Amino acid sequence: MKAIILAAGMGTRLNPLTNDTPKCLIEVNGESILKAGLRCLEENGIDETAIVVGYAKEKVMDEIGHEFARMNISYIENKIFEKTNNMYSLWLAKKYLERGCILIEGDVIFEKKILTMLMETDREKSYWVVDKFAEEMNGCMITADQEGEIDSIQIIRNRLTKIEQNFFKSVGMLKITWDFGLRLSKWLSNYVYNNDVNLYYDLVISKHIDEWPINILNVQGCKWYEIDDINDLRKAEELFS
Repeated sequence: MKAIILAAGMGTRLNPLTNDTPKCLIEVNGESILKAGLRCLEENGIDETAIVVGYAKEKVMDEIGHEFARMNISYIENKIFEKTNNMYSLWLAKKYLERGCILIEGDVIFEKKILTMLMETDREKSYWVVDKFAEEMNGCMITADQEGEIDSIQIIRNRLTKIEQNFFKSVGMLKITWDFGLRLSKWLSNYVYNNDVNLYYDLVISKHIDEWPINILNVQGCKWYEIDDINDLRKAEELFS
């Protein structure tokens, strides 16, 4: 299985750290978010990772090169990263998506155990890594039925007043089987051909969630953090100190 890392965005909420450096190269306790993710992938047996780059792409390519330990690295350029969202970056990587892959968002730092757990799930099923949703959280929220199959996906902008037991927060990591990857590639293509490219891939999947089953992998208690701003960076450094 190959991997895709989405790392094309500008990361403006981390200014001035991202004035001329992509967010994925911001360091957490001396190691960049990207290198930490690549290390976990390589140690879990992934032999090739495609990184979708955009903003300050030369810095990423110079920093990482085309090999990371025993893992091959390839690059896919999002030339219109300023006008698009991560669904377009994922569409650009459809060659990998359609073969089945591990998908990781480039602003998430996580411990190796999470990826190991994901790699050990049922090979015939697709999984979305989640944690328990908490009151202070926002972003992608997922709900699932009692069997762990996802039944809704939405983007939360404001703090929720009530948290149900089946509310989960996306960790920004999925295992996608080839058959689900083919369908997701088709869904993404429909949006791109209609020039509707400023969307989260989460919302694209949400519109088709009844067409193909995706299961949750709940990693509550494991260490991970999505880094969007300076405050997130400080919390991540404390968590992984």
